Amino acid sequence: MKLFNRFKLLTYTDWICLLLILYILKIVFSYIASYSIDIQGVEFAFLHNIQLLQKHQPLYSNPDNYPFYLIFYPPLYSYFTEHLTEAFKINPFVSIHELMVGMRSLSLFFTLLNGWIMLRILKLLSVRSSKRILLYLLFLLTLTLHIFAARPDSFKLFFFLLFLIKALRYTFIKQKKSTLLAATIYAVICIYIKHDAIIYILSYWFIYFLYFKKKNAIIAVSLLFFFILWGLSICNSHLGTDFFRNIFYYNIQYSSDIRVNLIFILINVIRFTPLLYITWLNLKSENSTCKFLAALAFIYFLFSNLTMLRPGANLNYTNESAVLLMVNLGIYLHDNAIRWKLKYEIILIILLTISCPYVKLNPDILNKTKSANEKTAYLSNLKNGDSLTEIIGADTVFFTNPKYTIFNAKLNLLYGYDIHFDRYSELYFGVTIKPDIYSNEISKAYDRYFTNGTVKYIAAEDTPKATAQMTKYYPLYLYYKKTGNLIVYKFNKTN
Repeated sequence: MKLFNRFKLLTYTDWICLLLILYILKIVFSYIASYSIDIQGVEFAFLHNIQLLQKHQPLYSNPDNYPFYLIFYPPLYSYFTEHLTEAFKINPFVSIHELMVGMRSLSLFFTLLNGWIMLRILKLLSVRSSKRILLYLLFLLTLTLHIFAARPDSFKLFFFLLFLIKALRYTFIKQKKSTLLAATIYAVICIYIKHDAIIYILSYWFIYFLYFKKKNAIIAVSLLFFFILWGLSICNSHLGTDFFRNIFYYNIQYSSDIRVNLIFILINVIRFTPLLYITWLNLKSENSTCKFLAALAFIYFLFSNLTMLRPGANLNYTNESAVLLMVNLGIYLHDNAIRWKLKYEIILIILLTISCPYVKLNPDILNKTKSANEKTAYLSNLKNGDSLTEIIGADTVFFTNPKYTIFNAKLNLLYGYDIHFDRYSELYFGVTIKPDIYSNEISKAYDRYFTNGTVKYIAAEDTPKATAQMTKYYPLYLYYKKTGNLIVYKFNKTN
């Protein structure tokens, strides 16, 4: 009966928002069930980490040496999903689609939970906005497609929001030691899921200190670094010193051609312009908490755009700033309920819907023909793994497109895709760039594996672009066999 009474209180805008949320979920569920092995953000790489752990191989090896495997991310997400895989008795080498669907579903669950936590943050700030459904919708619209993929983004955001709600409670409501400890633990977990989170967590305490000049910010940062260093010592003892080289050194590389990155930044600025304007209005508020959160949102937005200058960056780097901008919108709606008009809500919904990366009038993922083709390709690749095992045996093989590694994880694989990131980007993303990721010496050492016969086979897709890459970059390899949609090339020194 209470639920029925709540429905009676919904406005026309609320019903529009609910219908849009259902439409979004329809699209997202179709993405989740898709047989594509990469919705966005190299999903297959995270699944391959599970396969490596199942093979009892070290997650972090020296990326400068054979087999040149590189992991940019801290270990928590990989170990968490690997334990779930074992708990549900999923074979990551055979039940690849089932595992992908499970990982995506988990991401969606945490995404929906994150929206709820955002509303709890507003409630904590005494924001009693009646626009909760609108805010929930806009929260979903401002996030990127990565948040529903088999990736750590939604988990990272979950622990960031838990940190945020505890930090706000500690700094603006009651300064209890237990609350600060909880905020710190959530922050550390967040950082060990994806370590760029440290920028946003430190920014919180830095802006708080600038605004309020309170020494508890220094205490909070000291406590944070204590737990981070403690965690690093554990990682060093259990994962080896190569852990540091993987997640730190190669995360600060750059590309000499940043045109693609600048396009992403421009898109990000355009899509958030309405929320940036509203946040700027909050910055002029007389309420110190409101001003603090507005300033924090602008700092987050600046940092998120700067991090998108990194090679391979995408809009998923902006999720923390999106949340802060949404919180500022909630505060503004609460403070300006009388002046806020229906037309503004409709304009805001339309603008963010148009700029949303996964909401389209006719999304390709709902195309039945495309879905059928993806399923056919998936089943073919799964079956093709047996054929490639017979052909290659114990010899070393390199796949020009890394997505095929998950179908052939038991083979002796050579990786090193980041060493030739320009080739990888050209073939996989369709983008030509000029990377400066590795030193010339490492690149030369890597190239020798293709000229001295260590890599006996190369498997490339039967497409004009892949064939052209073989001719251009791997002239010592000749056509050997075709299996499924892959052509196997064999090393021939006399060529």
